[in-house]
Amino acid sequence: MGGVHLDSPVLIVCSYASPEAPKLFVWDERVQWLESIEVTKSALQQKMLDIESEKELFSKQKGYLDEELDYRKQSMDQAHKRILELEAMLFEALQQEEESKIEGLKMEGRLSESLTEGEREELRRAMDQWKRTVMCELRERDAQILRERMELLQLTQQRNKELEEFIEAQKRQIKELEEKCVQTTTVQQLSGQVSSVWIRPGGPERIPGTSSSPTEGLWVLCCQPIRAEPSCQLALKLSCYTFLECHCAVSQ
Repeated sequence: MGGVHLDSPVLIVCSYASPEAPKLFVWDERVQWLESIEVTKSALQQKMLDIESEKELFSKQKGYLDEELDYRKQSMDQAHKRILELEAMLFEALQQEEESKIEGLKMEGRLSESLTEGEREELRRAMDQWKRTVMCELRERDAQILRERMELLQLTQQRNKELEEFIEAQKRQIKELEEKCVQTTTVQQLSGQVSSVWIRPGGPERIPGTSSSPTEGLWVLCCQPIRAEPSCQLALKLSCYTFLECHCAVSQ
């Protein structure tokens, strides 16, 4: 009993059936507490799932209602526009009737006689509003066309810029290739003007007709490709004065 440590309150029941072998019945309250937590957790998770389902259903219903609202709004706008158009037509007919009366034509004046001054004023305002609506729609359409053309112009300019950069890169490559071809042609044309030079390995001996040894720099005028033994390592360089510089390192 002295070696048992419990972190939470427990109920220990001792039953001595016999003095030699006492029995201990331990009932830990932590078990019931953890079980209640698990039950509560499961209930909360189920509640959250139900809330998510209701949220999705509400979102769908809201989407349907928004679409229905937009449709009805468009229908009302079209109906209002149609009403304005009919009122404008009526006002125009009224104006034509008045002009016909002024010119002395014999026409029935039922329309002008059946309208009061207030109704005529309302028709005039409807006519003005209809004109403003039509002009607004025309301006919006023109603005949309202008935006589309500006976007197309920007895309075209960007494409032209990319093509110009590509052409410049191709020109640079062509120029480099032409320079290489000119250098190769110059070397080939001048390669037969002097005899070939033989460089042999073996010590710092002088090359006949020069003051240089095989280990020193040797300048020759536009010679053919220098021939050397396999043990020699050569490096040729074409300078601005069309000279070839030869460096020979004798391998031991």
